[in-house]
Amino acid sequence: MAPVLFERDGEHYLPTRLTAGPWDPQHAHGGAVAALLAHLADAIEPPVAMMPARLTIDLLRPVTQAPLLATSRVPREGRRIQLVEVSLAGLDGRDVARASLLRIREAEPAPALTAALAGPAEPRQAGPSTDAADLPRFRGNPGWPAGFHEAVDLRVDPDALGRPGGAEAWISLRVPIVEGELTPTPLARAAAAADFGNGVGAPLPMDRFAYINPDITVQLDRSPVGDRIGIVATSLGNPNGVGRTMTTLHDDAGQIGIALQSLLIDSL
Repeated sequence: MAPVLFERDGEHYLPTRLTAGPWDPQHAHGGAVAALLAHLADAIEPPVAMMPARLTIDLLRPVTQAPLLATSRVPREGRRIQLVEVSLAGLDGRDVARASLLRIREAEPAPALTAALAGPAEPRQAGPSTDAADLPRFRGNPGWPAGFHEAVDLRVDPDALGRPGGAEAWISLRVPIVEGELTPTPLARAAAAADFGNGVGAPLPMDRFAYINPDITVQLDRSPVGDRIGIVATSLGNPNGVGRTMTTLHDDAGQIGIALQSLLIDSL
């Protein structure tokens, strides 16, 4: 069987070994879970042409190597705004992760709006300065020998990963999210990349501290184009064990949006 992140059995999804994260090999990486939730939300058709403006994911409990039941609903259906909710539940029936996708209608450019926006543009943060071809591909380390990094092409300075300070990377999904569905959607690719922010722009040394994100919020200005997502990430840690990661998201044409992660920080 070709490698995938999740095998499908009816309405259930079984995480494969490619979903494993760095903190515990039995727990799925948040990027893999985010990609699945985005994939499921994208499968719900909007009533008119819309773009995904905001995706918020709550990682409620560790996602283990066990079947997940997916359910979805549309609490707001309109021709200008649509809200989609997706949840994943474990075998005990409790939700382990949820996603809320806000879509906004995408209209043809209006002359009045185009004229009003013709002034000086808001400053945009520069994207990753190094082309992906010039960065080595991350292939694991003693702390994370196998798992989700095998499912992506992660181009990053190996000395920057898990080291405090802002850093940058390029990320491409290399395998399907769900078996039988070959091409990840642009939203799913952005969600998978966004969860790398706290590792790429780490608040503290990864070999001494765990900084687990219980959520991810992705806000897009436009859908990404192409297979790879660039990220520029910085984190802030506080003595009370609470922190945050701020990430700008890019494709080859420029900035596409931002991502935020809350952080729970503990000593290892």
